[in-house]
Amino acid sequence: MLISGEPDFPFCLFRVNEPWTRCWDYGDNEVLMPQNSSDKEDWENYLKCLLKFLDKRYITSNDKLIFIIL
Repeated sequence: MLISGEPDFPFCLFRVNEPWTRCWDYGDNEVLMPQNSSDKEDWENYLKCLLKFLDKRYITSNDKLIFIIL
């Protein structure tokens, strides 16, 4: 999408900040992948990785990028 420019529509990124569970079959107590807190360096690397997604189509509000954390 970033390389080809297609499809040409606005987008933003989001992060689901909770463990992956088997909630689709009511197995909420079975954790498939825990969500652990990261240290500062991990967060810095994560944010640097997100920078490659900046694009003229990226959604903004008041000239600020929208990033959703659930």
